[in-house]
Amino acid sequence: MKVVVVDDSTLIRAIFKTNLGRFKSITHIIEAIDGRHALQILSTNTDTKLLITDLKMPNLVGVELIKKLRANPKLAKIKVVVISSEINESVMSELRSLGVRDFVQKPFNLQNFLDVIGPIIQELERDGGSTMLTPEQTRELFATQKPNIKVANGAIEFDFSDYILKVAPEVIAQNAEIKMRLDGMTAQAKRVEVSSQEEEQHPLDG
Repeated sequence: MKVVVVDDSTLIRAIFKTNLGRFKSITHIIEAIDGRHALQILSTNTDTKLLITDLKMPNLVGVELIKKLRANPKLAKIKVVVISSEINESVMSELRSLGVRDFVQKPFNLQNFLDVIGPIIQELERDGGSTMLTPEQTRELFATQKPNIKVANGAIEFDFSDYILKVAPEVIAQNAEIKMRLDGMTAQAKRVEVSSQEEEQHPLDG
């Protein structure tokens, strides 16, 4: 999953990046120093799932950035969270009309940030926002946990204890690690099924 963070403060961007890094499904965190820079980045990263932005910035302020996002069919569905000291009822009303998902008031504490961002990340994971995992990241996931597998809405879901990896069939073909794991689990499941059938046909004498 790809996330873009927009703030003219190097420190704030570093805080965002450090704490977003705890979410395994986020594979790319791209920094932008203002709204204009963010648009340049998004023009070549249209698969971005989440934008976290300040409002008061040079060159292009946050509200105008969001308006341009919504006017671009390739970027219009990106979820947006605003983190700013400029938030008030009037501003929130305008931003909600632009589809902003949530707000965090500056100065903010870490728990407040995570309380807002966490549920959005989980929602994106359920919606398939986690399919950007590289083979190396996939390997790490499977090395630490054994998932349950199910098919939902044409996609395959690997349900880990704290993470759902939802993968479309065409993505599996491109990710050798996922394909290998899935083939291995399918083969194991078939062996268990055959073994169970044999036991039913030839029960042990009492």
